[in-house]
Amino acid sequence: MICDYEKDWFMRQISDMVRVVALTVFQKDRPEYKIEEETTTTSSDDLYRHTLKLLESREYQRALDHLSQNLSSERLSDLLVALDFYDRVNRLTEEELARYNLSREELLYSLQTIITLYELPF
Repeated sequence: MICDYEKDWFMRQISDMVRVVALTVFQKDRPEYKIEEETTTTSSDDLYRHTLKLLESREYQRALDHLSQNLSSERLSDLLVALDFYDRVNRLTEEELARYNLSREELLYSLQTIITLYELPF
């Protein structure tokens, strides 16, 4: 069984990793993805919209799966979508994550996988 300090450790690791990548790659303090133009959408905009819709419906596992299946290492903007997602999900309570069958350990592992996909030196 995971203790509270271990849960906090995972939470800090996710938070720190998201922040470092956002600062290093995008020069942003917070990894907030924004759709620049509503009339012309990009693949990253579509990825963001669908992922956000799943988050708002509390379909966290589906959002994680959708993101990992549709992320392209060819589009750096997809990385920002992913960082935005991890930042949002990491702010959920332990109870909410557990209710929807998601753990911080799983989040950290999948975030590390994405960083590897983009060949970032972290």
